[in-house]
Amino acid sequence: MINIIWLAISVLWLKLLPFSTATPKSGDDDDFPFTTVVDYLWQNAEFSTFLRVLQKDGLIPYLNELDNFTIFAPINSAFAQSNQNTVLDHYLLQNHVLDFEKYGSGTHVLTLNDSRPHLIEKRTDGAWKINGVSVLKEILKPSMQNAVLYSITSLISGTLELEDLIEKSANISSFSMLLDRVVFGNLQVFDNKTLIIPKDSAFNASFNDIELEYLLGPTDTAISNPHLLKTYKNRKKDQNFLFERLLVDGILGGDINKTDALNLDNELLNFESHENGTVISVNNTFSALSNQLYTKGIAHMFSKLDFLPSHLSFTAEKYLIGLGADRFVEEIYMRKLDHLINGAHDRNLTIFVSVESSNEGSGFSKSSLLYHFVDDQVDLTDYALPTSSKRLYDTMFCSSNKRLGGECQRLKIERSSRGKQRVLINGKYCLKSLEPIKVGNTSIYLLENDVTLPADLLSSIDPFSGCSKSLHFLDELNLLELRPNNQGYTVLLPCFDSWDYFDLNLDYLEHNITALNLIMKNYILNGLIYTDSKEQTLETRNFYNELIQVEILGRESDSSQFAMNLSTVAGPVTLKNGADTFFDRGVLHPMERVFFPKSLDITLLNLLETTKSFEFLSFLENFPEFDNIVHQGKPSSILVPTSQSLLLDDISLDSSRLKEFLELHIIPANSTEALLNCQSNIQTLHGEYLQCRESSSNTHLLRFKSGLDKEVRVLRKGCASTDNNTCVFVIDQPLSLSWLDQARYQIGLPGIAFAVGMLLGVLGIFSLLSCTLMLFMRRRNVEDRGSGQVYNEQEGLLSSQPQPQQPYSSMNMSTPPPTAAQRNSSKNDTNSRSRIFENSYSMHSSRNPVSIQQNRG
Repeated sequence: MINIIWLAISVLWLKLLPFSTATPKSGDDDDFPFTTVVDYLWQNAEFSTFLRVLQKDGLIPYLNELDNFTIFAPINSAFAQSNQNTVLDHYLLQNHVLDFEKYGSGTHVLTLNDSRPHLIEKRTDGAWKINGVSVLKEILKPSMQNAVLYSITSLISGTLELEDLIEKSANISSFSMLLDRVVFGNLQVFDNKTLIIPKDSAFNASFNDIELEYLLGPTDTAISNPHLLKTYKNRKKDQNFLFERLLVDGILGGDINKTDALNLDNELLNFESHENGTVISVNNTFSALSNQLYTKGIAHMFSKLDFLPSHLSFTAEKYLIGLGADRFVEEIYMRKLDHLINGAHDRNLTIFVSVESSNEGSGFSKSSLLYHFVDDQVDLTDYALPTSSKRLYDTMFCSSNKRLGGECQRLKIERSSRGKQRVLINGKYCLKSLEPIKVGNTSIYLLENDVTLPADLLSSIDPFSGCSKSLHFLDELNLLELRPNNQGYTVLLPCFDSWDYFDLNLDYLEHNITALNLIMKNYILNGLIYTDSKEQTLETRNFYNELIQVEILGRESDSSQFAMNLSTVAGPVTLKNGADTFFDRGVLHPMERVFFPKSLDITLLNLLETTKSFEFLSFLENFPEFDNIVHQGKPSSILVPTSQSLLLDDISLDSSRLKEFLELHIIPANSTEALLNCQSNIQTLHGEYLQCRESSSNTHLLRFKSGLDKEVRVLRKGCASTDNNTCVFVIDQPLSLSWLDQARYQIGLPGIAFAVGMLLGVLGIFSLLSCTLMLFMRRRNVEDRGSGQVYNEQEGLLSSQPQPQQPYSSMNMSTPPPTAAQRNSSKNDTNSRSRIFENSYSMHSSRNPVSIQQNRG
């Protein structure tokens, strides 16, 4: 009631006084000692706009009832600068009378009971601001209210909401994503808090891309995927942990003493102000932007935060989620293998995984999942060098005794030798990078396609290895499907062009199923032998169940060949190092040549019969002295002409020099190697020597070293299984004795040949000169018999007598026809010209020129 009376008295008094147009007056007015805040607003014309706003909103009674407050009144010019709505709460500090004089120069944060922070900035010259708005020096204190009025030059827009502050701030998108994952619209958690905002650079300095994707990536799939529920609960826990470390109870900002404060994770953080409160440091890390107010709190932004990643641990599981391999992680949990990725596995581990296909396909079996893991640290950085070798690694898929005898299935890592240089697993699956992604004791390699378990024997072989012929034999013998043997298998398989080298042997085997069965079953061994096996001697059995002894010789450090001795094969078996091909029941080794078992007997006679040159074989059998070569196995090689070529050369049993002919085609054992390697000085049983050369098409051509320059072509070859010095070579035509006979009668002396050449040259030159002279003399005779008249070569053969030039006249067209005398004279002239033409025609012509006679009328 008292306030109403005083209000009426004030209004009456104001009506008696004119408005002042000066700056706001002081409160020391002796004429009227009883004043309120509204009085000062009425008394000062500079507040007229602000006063009308308060009157319009009906806030005058509210102001008169207030006590113990501070008000900031904008002068009229402030409204001219902005057209924003005026909210009284933006200009009031309730329950607090601000005494600006007690603040020193610098930046200060004022927090009242309503938890709304206000920023006070005071310069050394005494000028100051409230929430960024300049305040005039005049201070008005009403006598009837415990209050103070400050005039300001701009409107106060009010403190931003936290969402607006984050939206307008640059380079804090990572923090914004973190809030989206954690807060879910509940902003009350930020009331009366100090918020530490890491800028994007701080996140990037503290976490790599995979860790950021794990912490900030989408989580929608957690709802629809129950197998990943535990994984995403752990992810949410890590997100909350990171968020709680950035939020501190209370409002800390401006010029403060060194203060220790607890964040929401109960971690002690040290706050300290610098540069009069304009810069804040947390744990000695300085802010990039400080004292950013929001509705009920304050935020400080940092470009770097050293404590950000501390106490946050990462595992292979979290990295796989960050890489996007959610499907792979899901399958691991379904197969109860999560101990391999959740940090419980305390040994070194390597994982090979494809990210692109992780959300596709029909899933993984437990065996196929384990095939992605190697229980060791795999370092592939040296594979960047082209000289890197192939390496074999044991995976964590260790099969049952039925398949591999309890041994672990392996994988092979090698550089691609075809096209673009790449690093492949099992020759199929390409690695994206040679640098592993490391987390703890685990290394992760990313693949372009997902690795799968080795399939059956047929499907596992590289189609470019040239093993089709051997696979065809295995198929014919029903050996492609190997039955379980509780040990696994080692299969030696001739590939590449190994069969083509001895193509006669191949023909023999194709027509002899017993021999083929013998050789192929000797190539299948029980047990697992790899090209990185240590040197040792062991006993095993082949597919015939014969006990054999295997001596693994290994390889030298600079050699690409792996060697081992088999008791069933004469000589060491050599394999290409690192060419191991894994299949579901063992390992296959492609061989570059065929190694014949000792039990296989392919004789010279078998090879001769395979050539189907039975007539030549009958020639050999006709001479008893050749029986020890053909039938008794004396080491020798034979050149066998084709049957058709024998007919063309007219060779038969009745030939008088048949034995000599056959001796030309028999090669002693000591010259067989030279013939196989296409060298010179290949001796025949006849005593003559042959020379061999290799054409551009890798064809071997033979000729006599001292005979005519004629060659025969080697078409096919094959050697006895027990002796490589006993071979058969099929040639396209026989070596003829006539090539030697004709060569003996040839002039071999260089001097005589030169003399004969000189003589022939002189005779040739003399003949040429004689012919030239005879032609010249004959031409002279022709010219003497002519009329002597010289004809120009540019003139025609039928020349005409010169006619006197007649003047041009129109009367010429009416000249009368010639008389009889004139026609006779013209006839005589024509005959004369005809004779001249006949005389000028060449005398060397085969016929006379055609005479043209005048028709008689």
